[in-house]
Amino acid sequence: DLHYFLQKSDYKYLPLTDLQKTKINSALGNSDSGERYLSPKQMTWMKRIRKTKKQRKVLFNTPFSEAWAMLN
Repeated sequence: DLHYFLQKSDYKYLPLTDLQKTKINSALGNSDSGERYLSPKQMTWMKRIRKTKKQRKVLFNTPFSEAWAMLN
């Protein structure tokens, strides 16, 4: 599957560009964190996601600009 590791992680709840998806998936596949590829705003969202495990919408396949607007 394309971006297999990304789809199995909390990153799937973030708005990500195609380049971020590729880099983060590769990092996760190498047992590394993909956080270095996130913007400060995305890091804030990731911390919130990890802190609260409530039901969230998977944004993985949502176009970046649309997903970004959903979280703002």
